[in-house]
Amino acid sequence: MINTPDDDTILQRAATGDPDAVRECLALFGPMVWSMARQSLGNSPAAEDAVQDVFIDLWKHAGRFDPRIARARAFVSTIAKRRIIDRYRTERTGVKRSSIETAPEPAAAPQDLMALSVETDDRLKAATAALESLPFEQRSAIKLHILDGMAHQAIADRLGMPLGTVKSHLRRGLMKVREMLGVQAAEVRS
Repeated sequence: MINTPDDDTILQRAATGDPDAVRECLALFGPMVWSMARQSLGNSPAAEDAVQDVFIDLWKHAGRFDPRIARARAFVSTIAKRRIIDRYRTERTGVKRSSIETAPEPAAAPQDLMALSVETDDRLKAATAALESLPFEQRSAIKLHILDGMAHQAIADRLGMPLGTVKSHLRRGLMKVREMLGVQAAEVRS
């Protein structure tokens, strides 16, 4: 697929937190990233985790994109290659597990990455309140995944939980947050 100037503007809009740009970015670059992940990791949970890692990293670093230096597809492809290699290496090596009791509380997202402050964005306040109302295990898994950009297996290793349990905590926690915020699943995917 040929890169167009609109591809570049989608990344620039995603860096500002434009939800439409985020959806467009997923639609535009998702097939390329999935293809790269499946080629390296097969059709496995590791490939799914790698794709999530890529897009989380992309949201965090979209502000670094400069169309004068590289095209959007090259930028996304570079991030994808790095995250997929990281996932491949993680799958091949063991990481020492720690228990949930000794795991540190996930770090807060750096302020410079947030386009809107907690004080001025009611939606962010509501989401934060919803997240904080979750049980510790769900809240910890979601914070590690979203704020720290950790993949499912890395969270499992950090918290000393089975991978399936982490995925269940993430899914149930996110469903509960969506329910509290009145967000329908179709709104999230579209």
